[in-house]
Amino acid sequence: MSQQNSMMSKLQAGLRSKTLRVGGYSSLAIALVLAIAVVINLMAGSLPTNITKLDMSSEDLLALSQQTKSVVSSANAQVTLYLLAEPGTEDDTILSLLKRYADLNSKISVVKKDPVAYPGFVSQYTNASLSGNDVLVVSGDRSRFISYNDIYYYDVDYSTYQYTVTFNGEGLLTSAIDYVTSGNLPKLYTLTGHGESTLSTSLGDAISYDNIEMASLNLLTSESVPKDASAVLINGPTTDISADELALLQDYMKAGGNVMLVTSYNVENLTNLYTLMADYAIEPAAGLLVEGSSSNHMRGYAYYLLPNISSAHSITAPLASGNYYVCTPLAHGLTLAKEYDTETITATKLLFTSSSAYLKSLDAVKESTEKADGDPTGTYCTAIASEKALSSGSSRVVWLSSLQAMSETADGWVSGTNSDFVINALDWLCQKESSISIRGKNLQLDALTVPSGVANTWNTILIFLIPGAFLVSGIVVFVRRKRK
Repeated sequence: MSQQNSMMSKLQAGLRSKTLRVGGYSSLAIALVLAIAVVINLMAGSLPTNITKLDMSSEDLLALSQQTKSVVSSANAQVTLYLLAEPGTEDDTILSLLKRYADLNSKISVVKKDPVAYPGFVSQYTNASLSGNDVLVVSGDRSRFISYNDIYYYDVDYSTYQYTVTFNGEGLLTSAIDYVTSGNLPKLYTLTGHGESTLSTSLGDAISYDNIEMASLNLLTSESVPKDASAVLINGPTTDISADELALLQDYMKAGGNVMLVTSYNVENLTNLYTLMADYAIEPAAGLLVEGSSSNHMRGYAYYLLPNISSAHSITAPLASGNYYVCTPLAHGLTLAKEYDTETITATKLLFTSSSAYLKSLDAVKESTEKADGDPTGTYCTAIASEKALSSGSSRVVWLSSLQAMSETADGWVSGTNSDFVINALDWLCQKESSISIRGKNLQLDALTVPSGVANTWNTILIFLIPGAFLVSGIVVFVRRKRK
C-alpha cells in the first residue's frame, strides 16, 4: 500500500514538474499554430486568383485589360469555361487565366474536362481536332472553341529564321465571352462591283475577332440594302457607283443606315459617292496630301502622314489618350462643308494634318512632291465622322481618305493602331457598345539593358558605398565598446 502511495506521489510530483508544464504549453502552442494555419489556408483558397497567384511574367500574361473587365463584368448570362485537358496535364497559365475571368463575374465558372474520358461531350460542340489544353466557352445555345495552338501561336522571321511565341489567351477568351453572351451580332456588308479592294487578312480577322459578321453586297443585283445591315463598307472603289445604287444607299441611310467610305488619292471623279457624303457635310479635296511639318509624317516620306488625332470622338479618344499614331499614307484631303445644318448634323474631324500641309495635283506628283507656288495649303482631314439626326434615331458615316491605311504594312508601322482605328469606327457605325481589340503578348524574354552611366553608378553604390558604410559602422561600434 505504501509502495502504491509512493508511486502516486511521484506521478503527481511529475505532473507538477516544470518540464512537463513547459512541454504541455509547447504542445498547446503547436496545436494552436496548426489550427491557425489550416484556417488561413481555407481562407486563402477562397480568395480571387489575382490575389493568390501573382503574375511575375515580363508581359503580364495574366493581367486583364480594361476592355476585358468591361465585357466580362457586364455579361448577364451563365458562362462555363471548359479547359479540355487530361488530368495532370493542365497548362497552369491558361488555368490561372480562366480563374481570373471567373473572379470578375459570379456567373462565370471554370470546369476541367477530360476529353478522353468524355469524348461525346466535346463532339456536341465542335468537330475540331483537339490538341490538349483547348478551351470551350459555352453559354446557352452558343459556344466557341479555342484551340491551344491559337492561344500560343508561333511566327517566324524568315530573314533571321527566329521564332517568336505569342500568348493570345485574353483576346480570344474575351471575344468568345462577348460572342456567346451577346444578342444579335452586328452585320457588316462590303460593297462589290466597283473595283473595291479586299480587306487584308489581319484586318478581316480583327473584324471577326470583334464579333462583327461580314457579307458581300452587290447593289446591281439587289433591290435594296439588306435590312439586317448594321453598316456598309465601301473599301477603295476604283469607279463610281451608279445613280440607282446611290438611290438605294440613300434610302438605306434615311432609314438609319450607316456607311464607311475608304478612298484613294489617285481615284477621282466619284461623283455619286461624293453626293452621298455631301449629305453629311463632308467634301473631298483633290490631290496627294503632303505634310509640311516633320512631326506629322514618317521620316523621309512627307506623304506618309501621321495626322493629329482628335480626343473629341469615341472613335479616336482612346488612341489620343494613349498617345498612339495612326498612319494614313498616300491620302487626299477631306474638308467639312462651309455651310450645313448643325442642328441635324454633327461632324467631327477625326484625323487632321498640321496647318503646313498642302495638296499636289496628280500631274504635279509625277514630277515632284515638293511644295510649289499655287499648291493649296492648310489643315486637311484624312478621316471625318458625321452623324445626322433623323425623325427616329440617326444615321452615321465615316470617310477615310487613305486606302493604304487599311494595309498590313501601314498597320505594322504603328503597331496595329490603324486596325484599332478601323475597328473603333465600325463599332461606332454599328452602335456596338464594346470593342475587342486586345493584342497578344510576346513571350520572348527581353534583355535588361542598362546604360553605361547608370551601370557605373550602381557599381559604385554596390561595390564601394554600401560595404564602406558597413565597415565604418562596424569600426564606430567597436571603438564605442572599447571605450566602455
